Amino acid sequence: MRWIELAVTVMIVLGTAGCSHAGPSADQIARTLREGLIEFATGTDAGLRGLSAIDTQTAWASGSGGTILRTTTGGLSWRNVSIADAAGLDLRMIHAFDADRACALSAGSPARLYRTENGGATWTLVYEDRRPEIFFDAMRLEGEDFGIAFGDPIDGRLQIISTRDGGRTWRPHGQESCPASLPGEAGFAASNSALAISGRTVCIGLGGATGVGVARIAMSGDRGQSWVMRETPLAASASSGVFSVALADGGRLALAVGGNYLVPDDGSGTAAVSIDGGKSWRVPDGPGPRGYRSGLAFIPSLGAGVALAVGPSGADVTTDSGRSWLPVALGAWHAVQTSRDGSSVWVSGAAGRVGRIVVPDHR
Repeated sequence: MRWIELAVTVMIVLGTAGCSHAGPSADQIARTLREGLIEFATGTDAGLRGLSAIDTQTAWASGSGGTILRTTTGGLSWRNVSIADAAGLDLRMIHAFDADRACALSAGSPARLYRTENGGATWTLVYEDRRPEIFFDAMRLEGEDFGIAFGDPIDGRLQIISTRDGGRTWRPHGQESCPASLPGEAGFAASNSALAISGRTVCIGLGGATGVGVARIAMSGDRGQSWVMRETPLAASASSGVFSVALADGGRLALAVGGNYLVPDDGSGTAAVSIDGGKSWRVPDGPGPRGYRSGLAFIPSLGAGVALAVGPSGADVTTDSGRSWLPVALGAWHAVQTSRDGSSVWVSGAAGRVGRIVVPDHR
C-alpha cells in the first residue's frame, strides 16, 4: 500500500458512515490533548515507567522501589499496593486486566513476575529468573490469555517468555526460537512499550552499540514462535534506538519512536513508520517528534492514525499515521497508554507523576 492509498483509507474511515463533516484538525487534536491533561498527586516520588489503564476511572502504575499504585477514582486517590518482598526491585512493567487483576515484572536480576487477583491486596510470584545477566525490557498481554515479555540478549539471543493463561504461568522460549541479536544489541526498558502485540503479530524495538549504525525491529507473525529482523532508519548506539513501538490496523500500520536519551532535545531520527506490517520502515515525510521519545500510543477515538509520543523533553502527536508530527505542550513523561475502552489517555513519569486526558470519540 502506498501513502496515497493509506490516505484514502483514512479519509474513508473519517468521512463516511453517515458523517457529513471532516474530523478534527491536527491543531484541534493537539489542543484537546493539551487542555484535557489533569495531573494527580500519587503520594510517592518513585519513577513510574509501568502504566496500564482500563478506563477513565481505573489505572495502575509501577516503577522504582517496587512501587505499584492503583486508582479506581480517576486519579483523584491512589492506593499503594506494592509487593511486600519486592522493595528492592524496579517494577518497570505492569499489565492490568481490570480493577482487580494485574501482572507486574521487574527489569533486572533477579527478574520476578507477580500476579494479583484482588486489586493488589496480595501478590503471587508466578515466574522468576535469577541469572545475573537477565534484564527484561517490556511485557504485554492481549485479551484474557496471551502475553509475552522480552529481555536483553544472553548468549546472542533475546530472552522471550510467554503465557497462554492470562499470566498465571509463564514459559521461557528455547534459545533456538528466540531472535538472534547483534553484538551490543539490546532493548530499552524506558516505558514498557518497546513491545507491541496485535493479533498474532508481535513487534520488538531494539537499539545498542551494534556497529551497524541503524536500529532493528524483531517481527513475529506467529506470536513469538519465529522471528525476522528488520532494519529501521533510526540510529543505534549505546543510548539510542527504538524505545517504543505501536501497532494498528490489524498490525499493518506500525509506528516506532526513540532517539538518543542522553541528548533528549535532539529531534533527528526520532520516528519511523511502516505500512506493510513491519516489512519496511521509513522516516516521516513531514516533521518528526522534536526530541527523544520513550513512549507511544495510538488514540483510536480521536481518529484513524492518531498517536501520541511522550518523552523527557516533551510530547508530539501524529494525526496522519506517522507521516508528520506536531508538538503538544504536555510536559515531560516516561510512558503513555490509551485506556482499554479508548475513553482516556494516561501518562506517567518521574517523581510519582501521573496524568489523565479524557478524549472525545470522533470515530
